[in-house]
Amino acid sequence: MNKNNKKTVKYDDNKPLTKKPKRDTTPNNIRSKLATDRDFIDYFNSTVYEDVDNKSNIPEYIIEKHGCCIIPKDVKSYLKYQRTIIKTRFRVKYNIKQNWLSNHRVAYKIRYPSKDLKGLTVDHFACSNPLCSNPNHLRLATYSENTKERFEREENHLKLILKELEEKDDFNKWLKIIKKEAVNFDYSGEYNTREDKDPLEDYIK
Repeated sequence: MNKNNKKTVKYDDNKPLTKKPKRDTTPNNIRSKLATDRDFIDYFNSTVYEDVDNKSNIPEYIIEKHGCCIIPKDVKSYLKYQRTIIKTRFRVKYNIKQNWLSNHRVAYKIRYPSKDLKGLTVDHFACSNPLCSNPNHLRLATYSENTKERFEREENHLKLILKELEEKDDFNKWLKIIKKEAVNFDYSGEYNTREDKDPLEDYIK
């Protein structure tokens, strides 16, 4: 057959085009046998530690109520959920195809092995810290519940943080400057003043 001759493809105009099936992004359950395997639990615990130095900058009132965050020893990204690599021996033993699982989902399943996680999110309701895998900071929630309550929770956290900081003299100084000079204040730390001059000029001597 001549290499220059391309094979002609015939299309049936009466046959509807088939769309590529969408990838299933529904959160999967974690096998209870894996979550109760003492060897796996010891392995998972060896990859995390209790953040007693509060490197995650969690407000003190949360730590007093729910305890410190538990974070990975090797953090890949401070803005993303962390992963637990599933060792080959566990994948073979329990016929698991996945190479990794989310840390916080693993921690929750270890604490509550009888819970079915399929189709549900594990919400950081206490700390809103994606690094955290402390079961005391976690709960099951639907996507809609997680999205709605996340914004309400962060707003309440900010209010409590401000209330806590207002008790410190150093913060009162800056708060008065912002309230007096700022028109719009956003969380990036930038603000627009009513005058073009440096708003701190009168305060720094």
